[in-house]
Amino acid sequence: MSIKKLHGSSVTNFTLEDFSVRGGYNIITGPDIDVLFDACKYVQSDDIRKAAAHFEIIRSRMVDKPGINLELAKVPVRGWRIFEIQHVVGSPHFLNLIGECEVELNFDDGRTKDDYVYRLKRFRAQYNLEQHTGIIVFHGHGYTGSGETEQVTFCDLSQDTYD
Repeated sequence: MSIKKLHGSSVTNFTLEDFSVRGGYNIITGPDIDVLFDACKYVQSDDIRKAAAHFEIIRSRMVDKPGINLELAKVPVRGWRIFEIQHVVGSPHFLNLIGECEVELNFDDGRTKDDYVYRLKRFRAQYNLEQHTGIIVFHGHGYTGSGETEQVTFCDLSQDTYD
């Protein structure tokens, strides 16, 4: 599904895909490079405003409804913290981001916003600096019930492309 995004005075097109089957979500807008580096630089600061970075995340998933093949929903996320920024070799405008945030992944179960239960989750994302779009995967924080470190199977983001 291709949608248009207003970016400054121009409109850019990008494609939304169903990453939910692989545990992924679409980043539809996010900060520029200076904000990302400031967020990483001040991640341990007491002044949360210095480390402020914000992304808008949507869940897109395939549905079988008349006239609708992709259902979109905004994911409630807050408290973004960027721990690591990695350059993607061969792609000057792509970054891999690692960090944590508070997210409510079960937001569509009939509760109101006041009843959301945000959980601290780690994330990995591939982020396009030119289009301010990308893919993000949230994973557990800490240990599994058996005491082992929880592992994340990260989407092979190098294979995912944007228009």
